Amino acid sequence: MKRGVFALGLLSATALGVESAYAQIEEIIVTARKRAESLQEIPLAITAFTAADIERAGIARIEDIAKLTPSLVFDQGFSAQDTRPTIRGLPATRGRPPIGVLIDGVDVSTEAVSTAGGGTLLNLRLLDVERIEVVKGPQSALYGRVAFGGAINYITKTSGPEFESKVSGTVASHGTYEIAGSASGPVAGEKLGLRGYAAYSRADGYYENTVSGKNLGGYESAQGTLTALATPSDAFRLVASVSYSENDTEQQPYLQISSADNSSVTVPLPSSVAGRRIGNFTIPASIRGPAPGELKPNRTVQVSLDPRTLRDYPGAALDTVLGRVHAEYDVGVATIESTTAYLHAKSTVYQDIDGYGAKPVAVTLPAPGGIGEPLPSTFEFFTDGWTQQVSEDFRISHLEGDGLRWMVGGLFWQEKATQTNRSFAILLTAPGASAGLNNVLANNPAITSTGESRNTEHKSLYGILEYDVTSQFAVGVEARQYWEDFVYGFPTSQIGTGVGATPLRTTPGAPGPKGLPLSEDYFAPKVFAEFKASDQALLYASVAKGVKPGGISTVGVFNRLADNIYSPEKLWNYELGAKTTWLDGKAILNPAAFYMDYKDKQVSTLVVDPTAASGFRGVVSNAGGARVYGLELDATFAVTDQLRLNAAYTHLDAKYTQFDVFTRTASSIAYAGECEIVEVGTGTQSTQCKLNLAGNKLERAPKHAASGSIAFTQPLENGMELIAEVAAQYQSKRYFDEFNGQWFGGFANVDLRLTLESKAWSITGYVDNVFDERTIKSGFAQGDFFAFFTSPGSRSNVLLSPEPVRGGVRASYRF
Repeated sequence: MKRGVFALGLLSATALGVESAYAQIEEIIVTARKRAESLQEIPLAITAFTAADIERAGIARIEDIAKLTPSLVFDQGFSAQDTRPTIRGLPATRGRPPIGVLIDGVDVSTEAVSTAGGGTLLNLRLLDVERIEVVKGPQSALYGRVAFGGAINYITKTSGPEFESKVSGTVASHGTYEIAGSASGPVAGEKLGLRGYAAYSRADGYYENTVSGKNLGGYESAQGTLTALATPSDAFRLVASVSYSENDTEQQPYLQISSADNSSVTVPLPSSVAGRRIGNFTIPASIRGPAPGELKPNRTVQVSLDPRTLRDYPGAALDTVLGRVHAEYDVGVATIESTTAYLHAKSTVYQDIDGYGAKPVAVTLPAPGGIGEPLPSTFEFFTDGWTQQVSEDFRISHLEGDGLRWMVGGLFWQEKATQTNRSFAILLTAPGASAGLNNVLANNPAITSTGESRNTEHKSLYGILEYDVTSQFAVGVEARQYWEDFVYGFPTSQIGTGVGATPLRTTPGAPGPKGLPLSEDYFAPKVFAEFKASDQALLYASVAKGVKPGGISTVGVFNRLADNIYSPEKLWNYELGAKTTWLDGKAILNPAAFYMDYKDKQVSTLVVDPTAASGFRGVVSNAGGARVYGLELDATFAVTDQLRLNAAYTHLDAKYTQFDVFTRTASSIAYAGECEIVEVGTGTQSTQCKLNLAGNKLERAPKHAASGSIAFTQPLENGMELIAEVAAQYQSKRYFDEFNGQWFGGFANVDLRLTLESKAWSITGYVDNVFDERTIKSGFAQGDFFAFFTSPGSRSNVLLSPEPVRGGVRASYRF
């Protein structure tokens, strides 16, 4: 870590200390505001990556974008498809992810059915991308229902006026290789152009599962795209594209902290409540759980095998089809645009979820015995899901020129998501029993699967109005009115307990209603002002509201329907920023300061229920408020024609201002380190532990994050260039959850690249994570299944193994 901090310091010192001959910084054009604009002339905080940036840095995943965008943090949950990107510290713990993912302005975001706070995405690894724009802060009028905290917009390539083709390939460590090819050009003069793109990539996993002896975490991906661009006249333009992709990801290389291998410790509860009976529940004096502090698990990957095959679980698969048609017609006084899109995705997740396993051996329990995992607990996650999205965005606009600029539009977006869930857990009291074998028995005949569904229909009207008060000063307002209707098919969950070595098959709960409706409407405005102080300085200020829609939780439902309905989250974002150019266009410095007032976080808590066996039941609701003070800095310095520096920094002071949790959950009390006994309601079950979390930091939000790079270009003969690059990233510690008792450690990463290129070809050798930084960066908490009977209320953490040092060669050739 010290080496990475030194590298960042070197980048900063170089940026401040060099004052030699200068070179011009190239202009970047973005379309974040539904029009083509220079990045330096747009009153928004945006990080943009050009096609050259994407190719040279090998950007293929959201994780790669996050490395180079300090305000963007990427977390992964239960599987490779459970993705949780966040911007500016807003948590992704319940409901939809707090940022949107769009492709050419089409919302392809979704919310996972069975996991809280996550969402499945398209196979973004192999998109034919021209540019990536990361827009920070709520942008509801621009991007619709998904842009609560910001958005990532991928802009894909279309055909140009001349024929061109390209092939590229990568060979790297850990069995990694990729091949891609594209061809585009005019077909009917200048009136029609076609572009085709295809790519295939694969990689072995980085870590060996000691149970199977095979590596985990590898992937295999394939994608093809066909795009047509028709321009029958100067006034009319139509783009149509269709793409198909397949992505298979192996079982994740989990690391677990639990009682199974004694990697957890005894965590005491506050003496004021230890041993006290609250309602009909006695608070234990201690639990088993991960040690408070930085999460440092045993580094051995030891994941269960599929008890049916005695091989590693398959992992996750995602197949998608995306079609899009965009038409625009310039009628002189305005431009009419229509974007129609269709997405169909099929996903399967089939993997171990408790994160711990043992080699199968001959076992005697349960009779008659057989080959099984000699553990008293097993938990597998097995779902098949289908998602269909249809959208139509129609707008009329006049966004060019001086004076008055405007846009009005409407969006229809519909998603139908269904899932078959065959996940199952078995918990036994006999230590020598084989839960793996019991799992096979419990699945013969097969577990009754649960049908889960969520249909979402969104309609919204939006508008943008901008006015130049003077040649230097402009004001504007943006707004969107939403109407959303949800229809849920409510799931039930299954868990198998046991007596001795015999599993007790639980009867699935009564099927929930298949057509449960829920409706919401909300309004999200934004007001901004910009002042062009000079040709080199733009100052701006904005106030914007973000809304993250409510809904019904479909995660592991054991309780009643009414307890799973939650309301929208809301925030107000107040922002001041500047876009400044210095030294006759050789240096850029873009600062932004913001304050976010964040309310109604979607959380899980407990309420008293005298009719329940435990005396309480879980509820998904809205609780607490938070505030975030933030500062962002982006800088580029073209020191000479040969030397270029980039640096970015984000500071977040993200803290809960009001957050009371009522609970009898022993692990929550233990990690919060407090419990105030309170009476909620009346009767014998009215006593609760009140945890006051006001003042705690927002989970998963680093206080400091930075990235920087140095690129040196050496001209060679015959028009060739040699480009050497050093890139470094730093992130301070992040709290694991709202209790702030555990955290992911701070880390620094350094990547190296050396590129030799000409106009026709390029070859890049690279090493990522040069110093083999192994800090844990993602994971989730769950009950300790291995201590279910011996230490009720205990907790385990399942953590994702970080990627080690890796290197390879990328090459491309343009015809």
